[in-house]
Amino acid sequence: MTKLLPGVIAMATIVVASNILVQFLLLDGLLTWGAFTYPFAFLVTDLMNRVYGPAAARRVVFVGFVTGIICSLIGSQIMFDSEYGPYAAVAFRVAIGSGIAFLTAQLVDVAIFDRLRSGAWWRAPLASTVIGSALRVVRNGRPLSVGDMITINDNISIQDWEITEQFVRASGPGGQNVNKVSTKVSLRFEANRSPNLSAAVKARLKKIAGTKWTVDGAIIIQCDETRSQIRNREIAQDRLKDLIKKALVVPKRRRPTKPSRGAIERRLKSKKIRAEVKSLRSGKIE
Repeated sequence: MTKLLPGVIAMATIVVASNILVQFLLLDGLLTWGAFTYPFAFLVTDLMNRVYGPAAARRVVFVGFVTGIICSLIGSQIMFDSEYGPYAAVAFRVAIGSGIAFLTAQLVDVAIFDRLRSGAWWRAPLASTVIGSALRVVRNGRPLSVGDMITINDNISIQDWEITEQFVRASGPGGQNVNKVSTKVSLRFEANRSPNLSAAVKARLKKIAGTKWTVDGAIIIQCDETRSQIRNREIAQDRLKDLIKKALVVPKRRRPTKPSRGAIERRLKSKKIRAEVKSLRSGKIE
C-alpha cells in the first residue's frame, strides 16, 4: 500500500480541488475551472494502471475518492460571511454529484485501459481518457441545471417551465474577473401561473413577496453576493423556497371575543388598588 501512497495523495488532491473549482464558471457558463483539473485524475489513474495493474489503479481511485469526499464534506462545513449571510466554501450537492460522476468515469477508464494495454502505447490512455471524460460529462453535466425541478415539500414541486434564470455581470469588488464572468443571477418564478399553488397560497405569496412580485404575477429574485454563479443560483432558489414555505402556512383566524365577568372584576379591582397606591404617594388620604 505504501507504493500507492503518491497516487492516493494526488487523487485526493485532484478531487478536492475539482470540487472547489467546478463552482467557478468560464465563458458565461460553458466551462468551469474544474474542467482543467479533472484530466489530471485520468493521468494518475492511467499511470497506476500501467505500472501496478488494474487492481492497484482501482484501489487508488477508491481511496482517493473517499479521501476527497471527506475533505469536501469538511469544506462544506467551512462558512464564509457575506453581506447576505454565510455560505459554504464547498457546496454539498456539488461535491456529491461531482464525486459520483468522477468515480464512475474513473472505473470505466481503468477497465478500458486494461483491455487495450496490449496495443500501441498511446491507444489505451487516449481511448480510456476520452470515453471516461465523455461519460463524466453525460453523468454529471452542470452541477445545477435550469431545468432541475425544485422540491418545496412532499406535495409541491416547482416544474422547470415555471423558472427562468438570467445571468449578468455583477457589480462591486472582485478583480478583473467581475468584468468577464456573468455571476449575478436573476431568477423569475411564474407564481400566478403555477398549477401546484392554490389561490389562497398565491394571495399570501404576493403579500409576502412585496416588491419582488411583478404586475404580470411573477416573482423575481436577484443574487450577486458571491463570485460563483452556481452558488448564487443556489442562494436564489433557497430564497424562493423560503418564500413559498412561508406562504403555505395558513394564518390563524382571529375571532372577536368579549372579556368574561371575572376578567372585568379583576381589572376593576386592580385599577382600584392602583388608584389607592397613587393617592398614598400624593399624601392625600380620602
